[in-house]
Order: sequence, then C-alpha cells, then structure tokens
Amino acid sequence: MIINHKISVAIAVYNGEKFLKEQLDSIYAQTITPFEIIAIDDCSIDNSVAILQEYSQKFSLKYVQNEKNLGINKTFEKAFLLCSGDFIAPSDQDDIWAKNKLEECYKAILDLPANEPNVVICNSIIMSENKKIISKNDYKNKLYKFEDFFPYINTGGACFLFNSVLKNKAIPFKTALCYDQELAILATLIGNRINIFTTWRFFRVHSKNATGMLMNKGFLGKLRYYIHYSLYNNYLRKKNLDSYIEIIEKYELDINLKKIDFLSKLQNVIINPYKIFFFKEYSFMKKTKVFVIFYICNFFQFLKRII
Repeated sequence: MIINHKISVAIAVYNGEKFLKEQLDSIYAQTITPFEIIAIDDCSIDNSVAILQEYSQKFSLKYVQNEKNLGINKTFEKAFLLCSGDFIAPSDQDDIWAKNKLEECYKAILDLPANEPNVVICNSIIMSENKKIISKNDYKNKLYKFEDFFPYINTGGACFLFNSVLKNKAIPFKTALCYDQELAILATLIGNRINIFTTWRFFRVHSKNATGMLMNKGFLGKLRYYIHYSLYNNYLRKKNLDSYIEIIEKYELDINLKKIDFLSKLQNVIINPYKIFFFKEYSFMKKTKVFVIFYICNFFQFLKRII
C-alpha cells in the first residue's frame, strides 16, 4: 500500500528484554513501514538498552534514555513530542502486532476530518506468556458518538493510531488519567474516535506486567482482574469524572453545549445514581446496566478499603 503520510511508532521501555525483540520485529514486519520508531527507555536495569542499540544499528530505530524514572505517562509524553509523523502509534514493549495493524488503522483514520483531533482504536486479543489465546473480542466496527463513550471507556494505548492534531491538543497531559484515556476522551469531546475490529494487537499477560500478576494468581486473581480492570477502572466513577471536568474546562470553547449539558447530568448521577433513569440519550436497558455497574464499582471500592 502506498501511503502519503508519515507514521511514527512510540515505545516506552522498562526492563522489557524478554519480549522486546519480538514486539519490535512485529512492528518492522508491518504491511506499511513506519517512518520512524521512537523508543524511550525509562531507566531499565536489564538488557533493554542493548536491544535498542542493536535495532538502532540494524533499522535506524531512535532511542533515548531517561536520566531518571519518569513513569508511563511522562515517558510516552516525551516519546510523542519526539515523533515527527502525521500519525502516531503507541506501542507496549511486550505485545505482538498483527501484520496489518498499522495499515488498517491508517485506512480508517483517513476517513475522518483531517483537521480534527482523531484516534482509531483496533481490537485487542489477550494472550498468555507463551502466546496462548486467553480471550478475544468480536465486535463490529464502530464510530463512537459522544453519548456512547460515557460511562464506559475501554482504551489501550497500544491499540491506537492518532493524528498530530490530537497530539498537539493533548500534550502536555492535563490530568491524572493514564495517557490513553486522556487521548480517547479528548478525541471524543472535540474530535472523533473510531473502534475497528478487523485487525489486532496481541496483548501479552505475564508475571511482570500488572495484568499478568493478577491473571496468574488462579481464579481469585482472574476475578480481581476482571472486576478491577474491566469494571472499576473503565466505568463511571467520581475520580474519572473529575478528570473529564478538568479536560472540559481546558477545552470548553471547543466543546458544544450539548456535550457540556450531558456531562452536567453525569455529575448528578455521581451524587444520585437514580438520575440515570432520566437520561433521554440512553435506552432503558443501558440505563439499567449503568445503574447496576455503578453499584458494583462502589461495592468494589468499599472492598478495596477493607482488604
């Protein structure tokens, strides 16, 4: 496929020697070649830097070593600022990308208005350390409306392709949210977000990443993972809503009044969950689902305090 834009890949690396080569190989094997790969090493103490040096000599990968540990948000922010591409694809250090991941995301983002902040999010398949499939989503392609986005936010930065317009709007990051949530929220508020499920990022869970540490602890670990990550972290709660409000205050002039009114109603739901049933934007089934999930999240938050 002939492309008329530059695509940058940004990788945050921290003690990733075990799987880093396999991920880099999957990126260099893409059906469309990235214009550049920018890697930031966040003070690894293993052989990660030696691997980056090897790929720098072999493929002209560009890498920078942090002088002190910055954490995931600041490390990705630094990587994004160094990217010169029209589009940016964040990458984890331990995944594997399907060969057509960049191509399919690139095709999808070209259908969106070029002067607006846009993000395309591909499907994610969870696999074990030895690449055994654990779970796979099978959704239809979807252009998210603003109302669809709340209260559920399901994002994974390594599934993203976003444009430089979104990058320039978002950086420096303004909230305590993870960088991918902030990008997805901002794109939904003032631009466009599309989910596509014709291509995949294979998300590896293992003993040294946060997901794997839970998933590898048997039934209770898996239960805690699905509650904590699939429900508690992704659904409406006050901490997330406070971050949404921060973003709204920053970009208020860019957000239409209908969306601001909708968010005001969400604030009322935090105070009184029964008010969800007055949402004209939601079907009765969705209202019920949000109501139930709200209480599941609150119950889990209570358990975290006593466990």
